[in-house]
Amino acid sequence: MKEANIKKIVLLVIVVVVGYLAYTQFISKTASKDEQELKRMDAGFRSALTRYQAANRTLGVSGLDTTSEMEDAIGAVTKLKEELTAWKQKLTDKKLIVKADQLDARMETFLKNRS
Repeated sequence: MKEANIKKIVLLVIVVVVGYLAYTQFISKTASKDEQELKRMDAGFRSALTRYQAANRTLGVSGLDTTSEMEDAIGAVTKLKEELTAWKQKLTDKKLIVKADQLDARMETFLKNRS
């Protein structure tokens, strides 16, 4: 009797794990074009932020002039913010609109603190 219960539990665990893996592989990772575009813009912002911070560190540590690197990062964020602003007007998905607004706010904060 105990062996039969253990086999049932093991089988149930296997079915749950396989179901979870199938869900994460095929359903939850399927991103719409809008989601992909938002991820691209977010990645671009994070990349520009990283470049800005690296240039700022270099300036602080070595005293080298990193003005052009900082300006390039600020320019990249400005361009991305313009793209995001135009793109947001086409969105209809409320969750994406919220995420896009959050990204827009982060970009705005970055740009305000650098001007």
